Amino acid sequence: MIQKTNVRFGYLISTMPLSELVRSIGNEAPKEIQEAAHGLRHISVRCVNIGINRENVTDKHWIYYPEDTILWLALLKM
Repeated sequence: MIQKTNVRFGYLISTMPLSELVRSIGNEAPKEIQEAAHGLRHISVRCVNIGINRENVTDKHWIYYPEDTILWLALLKM
């Protein structure tokens, strides 16, 4: 069973689409915000992390591949 809890915070950073965030706030959001959020569009992004157990895979920190023929946009070295 899931229990609801209240958490107090100073700041909230949300990565969900604004339209979904405003919808989840419900009637507590001002009417003009609800109306503006209703007109917003968003896309979904899937983030897949792959670990490689090898040193010096690349000397680059972030590599972009903005090509239609490649299935990913960027690689990140961590």
